[in-house]
Amino acid sequence: MSPKQGTGTKVYIKSITVVSFKSFGDTKQHFGFGPGLNLIAGPNGAGKSNVLDAVSFALCAKPASLRVQHLSELQSTDTDEPCEVELKIASQSTGESLRIFTLEARILPDSTRQYKLDGKQKTMKDVKEFLRDSHLLLEDAFAVLHQSKVTELADNNSASVIASVISSASGAGRWDEEVSRAVEEISNTRKSLAAINQNVSLLEKAIALDEERVRAMDRKKQIEHDLEGVQTRLKDYALRKLASLQEDTDDTNEQLSRTEKDKSRWLEEKNAIEKLTAATQGNEDEDTNSVAKERVELLQKVTQAEEELQIEKRRLEQGATAELQLQFVQLQVQRFDQAHEQALRALDEKQEIVSRMEQDLKRLSRLGSQGGSKGHIQDIINGLENEIRAAEIIKKDQAKRVEEAALAITAAEFKAETLREKVRSSKERNRIFDNERSNEMNVRAELDAELERLSNERDKLEKLKEGTERKACVASALLGRLSGDEAKTPAWSLHSLFRFKSEERLQCEQYLEALSAITGSLQNVCVVRTTPDAGRLLELWQSTVRDSPFRRIWPLDRLTSPDVAYKQRKAQESFKSGEVTLPLDLLNFSPEFSKALKKAFGGYVIAANDRVARDLISKHGLWNVTLDGNVSRSGSVQGGWRGASGTSFIGNKIKCDSLWREVETSKTRSGELDQKIEHLRQAQEQIARKAVEEEARVRAQEEEIDQLSHAEVALFQAKLSKEESEQKLESLCQDLTTKQARLRDYQTSEEAGSEEEAFAKALEAAVDEETAQQNAVDEVLRKLEEAREEEATLREEMSVVLDTNSEERIRSTTAALEAHRQDLARVEALQASQLVARKKMLEDRAVALRRAQECEEAIRQSSKAAEKLEKQKGQLTEKRKALEEEIAELANEHEDDQEALKLKDPIEDEKQYAAAKARRRHLISEKKRLAGEQQRVTMDEQVAFKERVENLQVFKERAESILVSIEKLNEGIRTTRDKVQKANEATFKSIRTMFIDCCKSLLPDKRVDLVKVKEHVEDGVKFLFQNASTGVATGRCNQDSEWKSNLGELSGGQRTMLSLAFILTVAMNGRSSLYIMDEVDAALDEQNQRRVAALIKASPAPRSILQSKDVISKESQVLCVSHNRSFQMFSDTVIQLSRREGSSKADAVFATQAAQKKHRQK
Repeated sequence: MSPKQGTGTKVYIKSITVVSFKSFGDTKQHFGFGPGLNLIAGPNGAGKSNVLDAVSFALCAKPASLRVQHLSELQSTDTDEPCEVELKIASQSTGESLRIFTLEARILPDSTRQYKLDGKQKTMKDVKEFLRDSHLLLEDAFAVLHQSKVTELADNNSASVIASVISSASGAGRWDEEVSRAVEEISNTRKSLAAINQNVSLLEKAIALDEERVRAMDRKKQIEHDLEGVQTRLKDYALRKLASLQEDTDDTNEQLSRTEKDKSRWLEEKNAIEKLTAATQGNEDEDTNSVAKERVELLQKVTQAEEELQIEKRRLEQGATAELQLQFVQLQVQRFDQAHEQALRALDEKQEIVSRMEQDLKRLSRLGSQGGSKGHIQDIINGLENEIRAAEIIKKDQAKRVEEAALAITAAEFKAETLREKVRSSKERNRIFDNERSNEMNVRAELDAELERLSNERDKLEKLKEGTERKACVASALLGRLSGDEAKTPAWSLHSLFRFKSEERLQCEQYLEALSAITGSLQNVCVVRTTPDAGRLLELWQSTVRDSPFRRIWPLDRLTSPDVAYKQRKAQESFKSGEVTLPLDLLNFSPEFSKALKKAFGGYVIAANDRVARDLISKHGLWNVTLDGNVSRSGSVQGGWRGASGTSFIGNKIKCDSLWREVETSKTRSGELDQKIEHLRQAQEQIARKAVEEEARVRAQEEEIDQLSHAEVALFQAKLSKEESEQKLESLCQDLTTKQARLRDYQTSEEAGSEEEAFAKALEAAVDEETAQQNAVDEVLRKLEEAREEEATLREEMSVVLDTNSEERIRSTTAALEAHRQDLARVEALQASQLVARKKMLEDRAVALRRAQECEEAIRQSSKAAEKLEKQKGQLTEKRKALEEEIAELANEHEDDQEALKLKDPIEDEKQYAAAKARRRHLISEKKRLAGEQQRVTMDEQVAFKERVENLQVFKERAESILVSIEKLNEGIRTTRDKVQKANEATFKSIRTMFIDCCKSLLPDKRVDLVKVKEHVEDGVKFLFQNASTGVATGRCNQDSEWKSNLGELSGGQRTMLSLAFILTVAMNGRSSLYIMDEVDAALDEQNQRRVAALIKASPAPRSILQSKDVISKESQVLCVSHNRSFQMFSDTVIQLSRREGSSKADAVFATQAAQKKHRQK
């Protein structure tokens, strides 16, 4: 039950609850409203306008007024909860209690609205009736007012728009609905009239058919006469064609016999080639294995001999080194013997000096007691001076000898260092050669093993290649291959025009199911360049016995296919990478054949899953196939592969390409193996040449080592000589120093008179020298013993290393090694010749294999030709039987007319024969039809004919009655339009008066008026203004100034005030229960904002013009959004919003101005 609003009834929205609406999340947000002015405040982005949109949504507003294109856009993107809005509508009449109605609106998954009123589900029509009775339907033109509407009205100054606003305020909308219903009823009545007229037409046609049946009898007789002539001509041609078929059957039997003979001949040749290949393979393997075995044995012998030879050479080198060390030790022994003898002589001299000095000391003691010691001291000094002079001469001579020995050492060192460097480099080379030679046999063995392995691998690879090539030929035959004559057309099979970009078979098979569903069975398609080429190919197929695997021809010059590549690319960009794949992106092909590939693959895209497939067909309209082969397209699905994907055209193509890639890989690998085998043989030859070079280098090194040994001995002798000379020189220097010191002591003692004390000191020094010399003799003797022990050790080592048979063993081993090398060279030459022969044999086998494949292909073609001939023979037999049956049928009919075979117009070809048969079938069919229709004409049908005539008259009378009803409805519409004009005129006068008075306060420096463009309001209404001449203070305007309609001369704020004045006066006349305003004061300054707020809440005009009852918020509820303090000051209820945690939420609701003021003070 709706609240019928009458005098004293007040209806307003008490509260709203919002869930998942635009910026509101899944938490219910409840807002309470009151009568009068309700303000929604908050910062930008808090969702203030969304509250107004939620109210409009629940009150059946259209999506366009909610700032969206579709209702689904109202759903919050932050939650999956359904979008719901609940309004509590309060209604209270004078003297009655308050009633609350609950209106719920929600968005269903199909983007439609569902309504419930007090818990009961209602249709939108029911809800609109409820809201219309409550004056909440927002039917007034400005019941919902946005800022853009305010500025748009004055900016455009459209006469028709202003007139429509006034009409909506007059209540003409309800009358317009009544007119719409009348028009709809007229439309339905006209449809009924059309149905009656259709029945009249059908009855008239039925009556005409009855008249036609009379004419059908004459037509039947003419058909029977024509049928006799056609059958006579057909029989004549059938007899002639039967004779021709017999000749064709004889020719087919003869061709079939020849084909069987050719097949037998090719089969015999193939078997002979296979036997010869098998026999050659067995003999060649046996010879190769025997030579390889002999070579391995010789390599082992060569290795053993070279190892023995190296052992003997190392023993000789060790003996030579020990001999050289023995020479050095012997020289040291000689030097130490000489040094020992010299040290003994020096010791004897020291002992003699000590003995003599002891005698001199005794003599000096005796002479001192006698007073003659001074002369004796002088004699000793003179003797010392003579000895010192003689020692200095010997020292100079010995120093000269040391210098000569140093020069000799320098020369010997230079020579030895030169030889040593040569030997060092030779030894380095010899060391490298020893390392290489130690590894040489291992390398040779590895080379032989690698050579044998590579040869076996190459043989296996050749066999594998032969098998793979046979499989590839079979796979190619399944796909279909063009013959030489067909390829010369030129023509190409479809599968030969492309290859998959990815050579990985697993990656290709990922799209196997999808591509199989797209291409279906396209392996019987061949492509030509032009239409004439297609004609020549067809002629070739008809003239040859070979059964071509191709059934369809695509000429590139006439090939067309829908070019949807751009659309497919754009759709692909809207999905994630990999979700949509274009089949052509998987293929490599020449641009020349792009038309053919687009026709085969370009019509579909590949979807990663069913969801992507649904979006492609629903949002983009693209045909697609999922990876598992499910097809999505508009209309019915035609074609596509329905068998196993492995046997489809694409499956065979992937398999064939994979096999041919394996063949190419095998050929490449075989070539690489041949190169490696050749490199191994070259490496073997290089090792042999290097061994000969190194042997010569070893002999040169031995000579250099001998020279170095002599040079080392000479250098050692020179060093020994220099060392002896230096020791002598040092000994002389020490004696000279001692004598000089003794001389100084004697001279000092002589001067001091202490000769005996000085002589005693000299004696002590001489004894010390004797002791030191004795120690030196012991040291030299120790070194001599060590050198002799080392000499004995070296002699023992030489006796162990060297024996008399070493050189003989080296000569015999060298001779055996040379003999083994010659045998090895012979065997390697034999193996090389076998390799050449084997390569030639492999080439011959490849030629034989190709010939065998040609034989297989010829056998296959012969089999196909035989099958085709058998099929052709069966077809000829069937044709003969059909002709014989047809001749018998023609002979059974009209046997009395045999003389009619003398025809004036006999049939000459198949085209005329087919036309005659079609003519005969048509005549027979028409004859049967006519006969059947005559049989169905009964007495009941004649009665029905009469009833049709009577019904025709009834339907015509009913049509005239309907036309009268339509005229009455049109008269009612004209009467309603007169009422609408009167209501519009009254509303216009009221609005004009209130508008002029309102503008006097809002625009004091302007005179504003509202005038009709023509006689009626519906013809248009426009704004006029006049400038004031005396200013605002007097309130007077110049009556003689010009009235203007160009509102562009007004400022932006003046136009906004003008629009608001008009809108608010219209709202006062409309008397809607609810007005929604969204920042209508945003473009105004603070003074004008206050004026507008007062106009909404309390009148700013003189009380005589706008009484308090004419204020909008007195009789209607106003919901507005504003940042203006004036609005906040005048509002009855303030709702404060904020944006928290990603959604809009209510902070506070103030029901009185005092509460609002207190909140602002906080």
